[in-house]
Amino acid sequence: MRFETEKTYEIKGRIGEVCDFRKMYSPGESYRMAILAPKEYAQSITPGEKYNVQIGSVKEIPRNEEHLGVFSATAYRIPGKEDLMRFDLLVSSFERRTGVRFEEGKLYEVRGKIGDVCEFKLTRSAERSQHLFVFAPREYARDLVAGQKYDLTVESVREKMECHITKGTYGFPRLMVQKRALEAAGLKLDGADKGAEVVAELNLKGPEGASHRLFAKVEPKESLVVMSMDKIGAKVGDVFDLQRAGKYSDAGFVEDFNKYRSRELSNVRLQLEGKNLSIFVDGARFEVSEHRLDAYRTQALLRCKVESIQEEIRFWFDGNEATAKFGGSWKIQSFSASEKGMSLTYTREITTRSDMQHLMENTLEMSEIREKVSLLGEAKETEGDHPFQMDDSLYSYVHGRMTKSSENRGVYLQVRGDDGEDVGAAAFSKLKSDEMVRHPFNSEPGRGSHKKGTDSLFRSRDTGELFLVEFRWWQNADAAMKSAFEEVKNRELDEKFDETWGVISGAYIAIVDFDMTSRRGVLRVKRVW
Repeated sequence: MRFETEKTYEIKGRIGEVCDFRKMYSPGESYRMAILAPKEYAQSITPGEKYNVQIGSVKEIPRNEEHLGVFSATAYRIPGKEDLMRFDLLVSSFERRTGVRFEEGKLYEVRGKIGDVCEFKLTRSAERSQHLFVFAPREYARDLVAGQKYDLTVESVREKMECHITKGTYGFPRLMVQKRALEAAGLKLDGADKGAEVVAELNLKGPEGASHRLFAKVEPKESLVVMSMDKIGAKVGDVFDLQRAGKYSDAGFVEDFNKYRSRELSNVRLQLEGKNLSIFVDGARFEVSEHRLDAYRTQALLRCKVESIQEEIRFWFDGNEATAKFGGSWKIQSFSASEKGMSLTYTREITTRSDMQHLMENTLEMSEIREKVSLLGEAKETEGDHPFQMDDSLYSYVHGRMTKSSENRGVYLQVRGDDGEDVGAAAFSKLKSDEMVRHPFNSEPGRGSHKKGTDSLFRSRDTGELFLVEFRWWQNADAAMKSAFEEVKNRELDEKFDETWGVISGAYIAIVDFDMTSRRGVLRVKRVW
């Protein structure tokens, strides 16, 4: 029989008339094969004397889905510590048999079994060492016999990826996971994912050992994940272990919803057939006209539009429980079905007048907003479509204001108008222009979408010319562009000159095409005169 390299063999036989032996062997470990007699028979072997060694069987131990390799190792008790039992493996043998290569500077977690006694887990540190020490759990140490050989079955080896919680905007705890770490944890992105919205599922273990199942959108450009971690109680400086990462799908959400739905949703079930989603309420089926998987603040959500319901229904899953909300943030208490169709009961957050006043008065400074908006790509011309992106804090700020003001339509429209002007002006300032003043033709210039006249006066950094910009943030971007163009055109004769600033060379409209489903949007710019 010929031994093949990179393979492991189990050899059984007998040493003379003394005892049986069993050896695990990998070719290449040495030029000679050392056969050791079991410790309990050592006194029966005379040093220097020759013995007939009979080989009874040789069997290849393949690596498979159940294990990476099997090692025969002797148990050693730590002197003075009766509750510690150790096994010593050579790293070179371990790498050869398992096919795993330990890279310097990285941490690895190794899991497996010690015979039929117990499981083990060890962390291979970044230090250089020729030995791998396997310790049995303390509660099983007394079940092992020192000096006796046991089969150590290695079931898995994975790179242990430490994720550090850093300080995000306003001091909130933030986690950023880079592309390499995501891929090492199992997330596979291919060409079909380029430019698409991908929701990732991440399994992390916290500093106290608690496991967390979290969800986040993968940034298309850099293929990384950024999450605000305050929802799960993480603190700046905490270290999490990324154990697994993968794509989360519509089908995965449907399965989780049906398994983990809250008590209020016990009569609701989701069903996905191909790309068609249905909601079953008390057995009655309702077709979903549109649905889209999303993620926000470590939670997954499925956005659904049903023809008989005006607002969007959002099903949420936080890794433990599935809930439902109506529109922006109104929690659905129950679903019911009748001959008239689907109906639902929800609670609306009551917002006081003082809350509204606080919302209107407490806005970010424009300097802050400009810092939190960036263009995606180089803009060679002022006119055209310019993709932009908000950072997490600005997105949360705008989203929160939209949600809190939704009780009062008048306040909601004003807040949306104000934020549309601010975000639009911040994005426009990236087009080699500086904002001089907001609402220059109003009796009291300054921020505020309720003020009269074209929204903003900019100066070109290249030519020094002054020009006006009108911003719109509507749900229908095409309608917004048509409306803004007509208004600015009608004001042309009245706004070509300003007593304070002088001659104005032209005017643009800038439509904020942004639907709050992600941090990205498009600034659509067109010259009017």
